Amino acid sequence: MDAQVYSLSLLYSSKMYEVAKHISMIDMGPSTGYTVLMNQDVWKSLTADQQRVILEVSKDSAKYDLDSVNKLEAEGRSQLEAKGVTFYDFPDKTKWYAQLPDFIGMWVKEMEGKGLGAPAQDVAKGWRAILAGK
Repeated sequence: MDAQVYSLSLLYSSKMYEVAKHISMIDMGPSTGYTVLMNQDVWKSLTADQQRVILEVSKDSAKYDLDSVNKLEAEGRSQLEAKGVTFYDFPDKTKWYAQLPDFIGMWVKEMEGKGLGAPAQDVAKGWRAILAGK
């Protein structure tokens, strides 16, 4: 195996440490799968109070999910190190980020073409702040 993108907990549970003894930590952000989906017609049929409750509970659930993922990742690193895996952390990610295409900008442009420019700009602003460490 030359390279693979995995969460650390998945690397451990799938025993990838048996063939991958070196891990470069590029920090692509949390790998959560938390998503709430609902048919738009169903959403619109809910009362404002029902929508508010769903949004509040969703925020709580997202935080719980992210906390769980962060805990699993920390445990995964410790478990992998115990199996002899060596980690290489990037000391200055800004140099690496500077070499990448502007994926966020490309996505915003695509969303603008679909009439979703304003919400896409909000999401992009949040992701750029995360990448900047804010």
